[in-house]
Amino acid sequence: MKGKDAVDRAAQPTAAAVDHRRGADPLSIALGILAGTIVYVLYFPSDSVAVEKGDALWFCLLAVIIATITVGGSLLGKQPELLSPDRAADLPSQISTVQATPAAKLTPGRLWDAILWVTPWLLAAWIMVAAVGTSPPGNLRMATNEAWLWVAAAAIFTAARRLMVDLERRRALLLLLAVGICGLAIHGLHQQFISLPQTRIEYRSDPDKMLAAAGFDAPAGSAERMMFENRLFDGGPTGTFALANSLAALLLVGASGSLGMLRLRWSELPSIARVAWAVASMLCVACLVAARSRSATLTLLLSVVLLFIAGLRVSQTRPRQAIVGLAIIVVLGLTATLGLAVLGNPEWFEAAPASLAFRFQYWRATAAMVCDRPLFGAGPGNFQSIHERYREPSATEQIAEPHNFLVETWASGGFVGLAMLVCLIIAGLAVIWIRGNRSGGNKDAQSPADCGDSGSGDSGDCQWLALGAGLGLVMVWLIGLATRLLPDYQAHAFAVPACLVLAVVVWPSMRQLPRADFDLIGSIALAALMIHLLVSGGWTVPGVAMVAWLLFAALTRSTDAKSGVDDTHCPTEDTWLSPARRRIAGGLAIAVGVTIM
Repeated sequence: MKGKDAVDRAAQPTAAAVDHRRGADPLSIALGILAGTIVYVLYFPSDSVAVEKGDALWFCLLAVIIATITVGGSLLGKQPELLSPDRAADLPSQISTVQATPAAKLTPGRLWDAILWVTPWLLAAWIMVAAVGTSPPGNLRMATNEAWLWVAAAAIFTAARRLMVDLERRRALLLLLAVGICGLAIHGLHQQFISLPQTRIEYRSDPDKMLAAAGFDAPAGSAERMMFENRLFDGGPTGTFALANSLAALLLVGASGSLGMLRLRWSELPSIARVAWAVASMLCVACLVAARSRSATLTLLLSVVLLFIAGLRVSQTRPRQAIVGLAIIVVLGLTATLGLAVLGNPEWFEAAPASLAFRFQYWRATAAMVCDRPLFGAGPGNFQSIHERYREPSATEQIAEPHNFLVETWASGGFVGLAMLVCLIIAGLAVIWIRGNRSGGNKDAQSPADCGDSGSGDSGDCQWLALGAGLGLVMVWLIGLATRLLPDYQAHAFAVPACLVLAVVVWPSMRQLPRADFDLIGSIALAALMIHLLVSGGWTVPGVAMVAWLLFAALTRSTDAKSGVDDTHCPTEDTWLSPARRRIAGGLAIAVGVTIM
């Protein structure tokens, strides 16, 4: 009887804590602020030049607030909020499991997890030191403005790793990203067919008047005027971004995610959800094609191949069927490429070699620059001014970043900064690999409910997330009214209602998304985004970088013992990294690496 009373007393605080979640729990509040920040940054993404001028400081402040509340909530000891009522009923078995597990045992998974906690802050601190150490000759204000973005990256990443331990939260945040990106796609298509044609007519009739109304200072014959004209007449839609390539980065994530839902969950989706996800994927793909981003389009084709392979039930599918299916995907990819070549803009293909040659010029000049300054490189915010001294004579462009996230980190923090980023990536890949390669015969495996896979997560978190996103949307328009720089009302008159309808329609199916499928879709979307950023700018654009931080945090979510959840002991009957898929993924990774090199 005494043992039973002890268990009952242990269970009572847990149930109370579960009910407390429905109130103003610090982690729920942080989740709501994170949702509002996502909405804010989709409307005000800030290009890299604007970041250097301080345009992203409000975003950085929100990031620090989110991290502070998250850390505070975790230190207050409100860990039971991760337990649903069903899981609280299994508390006795959980207590016995915890008591039987050595608390101080250091496993490879926990070691990599510790690296993921510490390295982002070390990298942010080093970039801040580099900002001071390179000024002069660099501009200290511009350097510190960009350095704060690296602090925001560490804050968002570490907070999101803690906030997204629960599967229900990950599903809700993934839905918010998908819906927001679909809104950007609608905005981009509105630009392509309505706004841009009208702007071109106005520019042809009176260029100076149109530029003055837009607040753009570009005298006739200047390089700024020529760049503006090239983007206006030859470029695609940009959405809320300054460059089409930045918009393409998010469209790539949206297309990969929506196509992943269709590929992996088709048989479980109701008809209305199938239609909704199909429409979302078509919007993202259509706007991506309009944006004319070569790297994003080719990466999307690779994502489609990966999604096809991921959907194979290798143990149940005949090899001949798998080969035939893969052949069909390859044929469709080649057909799409041929269609772009024949029906699309010839410049899309003709300028590809020259565009790649420009990238190599940027990277060679950056390498020379960093070799002269191995400790800090150019420092954050100073790349454009210092790059001019190393620009090759054949180069004709003035660039603000080297169009490669690894090279850009190298330029901002020298060899030490690059080493920290590579260490962070390796640690993340190790955590993802360990989770995807767990042994299904683990006797200590927890139940699906313990791992957050029961689908019975507390809806209070989703309410906080919806509230935060709604307040973020209101804040965006209030800021627009205060600064007299309202977002495109016509475009968002279509985008906002469509996003609300999409969220309502697909949320029931999203709530049934298993952990394994979430990790697989997130992995492919993140891989596609980072491949695109290997040849494109956006690493220091908050509207692009934040999506990468969140996806990486969701895939490497915390496994700290204090959180109450340890994914390394979850059952693996739904694991996505089967031996056959590992061999195929390894072959594709080698092929991509050889292509990039």
